[in-house]
Amino acid sequence: MAETLSVTDMLPNKFEPKRKFRWVFAIEGIDAFLMKTAARPTVTIAEQEIPYMNSPWRYMTCSIVREVIDIEALRLRTQHSQAGAVLIFCGDIRNHSQQQEVSYLEYEAHERMALKQISKIVEEAQKKWQIHTVEVIHRLGKLAVKDCSIAIAVSTSHRGDAYEASRYIIDTIKHSVPFWKKEI
Repeated sequence: MAETLSVTDMLPNKFEPKRKFRWVFAIEGIDAFLMKTAARPTVTIAEQEIPYMNSPWRYMTCSIVREVIDIEALRLRTQHSQAGAVLIFCGDIRNHSQQQEVSYLEYEAHERMALKQISKIVEEAQKKWQIHTVEVIHRLGKLAVKDCSIAIAVSTSHRGDAYEASRYIIDTIKHSVPFWKKEI
């Protein structure tokens, strides 16, 4: 069983030798582990390790879920004391596609591959913009009209970076990550 630590225990200590801690928490019903080393922390979600970029304070994650995405919980997880902007993008199911009526969508994915590609996209965004926190959640299964299929939360010091980073993330995911949808 993993050792549970307080937030102050999770802060990096530059004067101690490299140590590993494990902090157990749950996101959207998925067990997740925050692995921390004094040199380079990583987040493990659904077997996907995502390295933090440049700063031990940055938080990033991606997940694939089959239940409703909790937007308010996502917003709260993405808030950061240095952020002047927290931008939430929700990709909702619309009632039409290419002049055809849509009642619902069914999403499928190769989950491990999709998580790996999304984490690379997020890493690229962090290299281009000064992002404090970012989280991407994609939903699979049968979704009704007006359901949220993907949620992206980005916090930055300034709103321009949040808008640009969010746009980059969603556009790149849409064009390069293998999600399959069936419109009914």
